[in-house]
Amino acid sequence: MRTRFKVILIIFLCIGIYMFNKWNTVNTETINSDENIGNISILEYPTYEEFKRWVKIDSQYIRVNSARRYFENFTSDDFFTLERNKNKFKEITWLKMSEYQKRYSELTDSYKTYETEYIDSLIFTEYPEIKELLDDIFKLNY
Repeated sequence: MRTRFKVILIIFLCIGIYMFNKWNTVNTETINSDENIGNISILEYPTYEEFKRWVKIDSQYIRVNSARRYFENFTSDDFFTLERNKNKFKEITWLKMSEYQKRYSELTDSYKTYETEYIDSLIFTEYPEIKELLDDIFKLNY
């Protein structure tokens, strides 16, 4: 009888430890997915589900999406699908574009009395790859 009681007690203790660990450990899948927010090329669009998840974390992605769609007005139909452009601009992600937009906003707040050209010169020294993308987009004159 005592042995049976000890076995049952050990089983309940093991179940308790298992449940405690299960409830109190961080879900690493969630952490890893948060690290992947905005990490696709600006030349591509996220899926609707990805975009919704990004916007929940940072609403700035709505503005990035608007800018991305705006760029299409100034390019040829295949600009965003050409392999040379994909290779050339693969480092410019939605996340980087979001950071760029936030930084631009900070600079315009800090330098309210300055000309736009001055602010552009500051931001483009920090984000030269975005300057190159914008130059390529707006030089096409479509």
